Amino acid sequence: MSDEKDRVMLLATSFYDKLDPKYREKLVEFEKTLKLEKSTWKIATMKDYFTQFMMLKGFWDKLFESLKYRPVIRFGIPTLKMIASSSHYQFFYVNRDYLGNVTIPKKKIYDHEYHGRDIDVEELCYPQKYLEKKFVEYEKTYASSFIPLSVIRTYKRMKDLYTKIKSVEENENEWFKALKEVEDGEFIEHNVEYRIGSDLTNKKLWKMYLEYLKENNQQKLLQTYSKYCRFFLNDFRMIEEYRKAVGDKKVAVPWKNTFDFEIYDQNYFDEIAEPKITVKPPLTCFFNAENALPQKFPFKPNLMFYILKTANAYVLHNLFKSCKWFYLKNPVSICYKLNYHNVNQFLIKGQSLSFSSDSFLPIGFEKLFISTKLKLSSPMFPHFISWIYRCTAKYISLIDLKLSNQELNMLIGYGNVEELYLWDAKDSNDDWFILEDLLSFTPKIKDLSIRSVFCTPKTSEILCELPFENKINSFSLSNIKNTLLEPNDFAIFMQLSFIKYKFMVLTI
Repeated sequence: MSDEKDRVMLLATSFYDKLDPKYREKLVEFEKTLKLEKSTWKIATMKDYFTQFMMLKGFWDKLFESLKYRPVIRFGIPTLKMIASSSHYQFFYVNRDYLGNVTIPKKKIYDHEYHGRDIDVEELCYPQKYLEKKFVEYEKTYASSFIPLSVIRTYKRMKDLYTKIKSVEENENEWFKALKEVEDGEFIEHNVEYRIGSDLTNKKLWKMYLEYLKENNQQKLLQTYSKYCRFFLNDFRMIEEYRKAVGDKKVAVPWKNTFDFEIYDQNYFDEIAEPKITVKPPLTCFFNAENALPQKFPFKPNLMFYILKTANAYVLHNLFKSCKWFYLKNPVSICYKLNYHNVNQFLIKGQSLSFSSDSFLPIGFEKLFISTKLKLSSPMFPHFISWIYRCTAKYISLIDLKLSNQELNMLIGYGNVEELYLWDAKDSNDDWFILEDLLSFTPKIKDLSIRSVFCTPKTSEILCELPFENKINSFSLSNIKNTLLEPNDFAIFMQLSFIKYKFMVLTI
């Protein structure tokens, strides 16, 4: 190509041959301007281009890279908002939450990396690479009450659909069909747009998307037509199709180079005011023994008593919701999560409790059924153990405690623990716990971290024989006492019980 010497050379020479001829001319002119400027990535030049044409991913990457260092001071929040909004409009979905102080809207991209940001329940309801990790993090950290069964069913279905979507990525027709199975318009649109944005020359996918929008999203259809026509500049047939879709009215667009059936809207990306949230009045009527009515069931009393005493936390929670009689007969407080914190305050959020060593539970909370997460430390433990009715938690942290065998069995003996963090915990004889004794309580363990633990000459051999139900993600032992682990048997244990390439630390 005669203009090769003027290009910034972000793109391979062979790629230019795939471009629409007229767009290629505009791109070369753009690159000439960038080359002449002292700073290659001047915002004004970039803005002038991307307000007239779709800008290729390589240029968006460079633009965002140039905004890493102190962007608010250098460019100001209005400019950053404009760039963030324009990039999303042009199908450039960067995998980050902020541009300076400007929030970048989340997109449901199934292969985006997860950087540990806050999770809401909606993020568990579409296929994605880190869905299982997000579910665990939400259950452990962000949820304060039971996750609805409908969400759990959706989560499991989305895990299967992610595998299916990945398996057909090379076949665009099958891939599009797999996306539709999710039955989530946003998910379909975000991922198709993300794939188009990665290769704007994929005319086949553009047209498949336009056909989909004709049936499912008329408003977005017109904007997608406008984007297509800012990249395939010589496709006059599509311009006429766009004109007919608009009809008698004109469509507002953020493009400065408008067609005669468009109107340039300089405020196109202005934020829409959030609707006001109506605050519900506080409850004024509460259940108590005086307003409970007698109940008659078509079952013998001993069966009802058995159900009440053996039900897991979720079943018991639903029984309490269905009828006051159940709570009156077994007044247990279902506690989804119990946390120790340093603030001298007793906090309730949903079905979760947080309190310090100086806090005491109010009357009526003395029988706690801890269902999901428990975090205990030594200052609060002595007067807390008597409050526990049952503990079936999956995530347990015990810090600097002295526990009898009976107390240890109460806390982790239900066999439901998947994550155990034990820091300087001792038995009632003031000795460290033996590793194989602890792990015998935890057949479902996935993540283990223990500081200060006894190992015996038989520890490695016994670990090989324990019936673990899950593969172990992480395994950390520090300050190992008494004896080292026998290496050959421990290597067998690793082969049997570990996920490959996962985290393990052993220190004396």
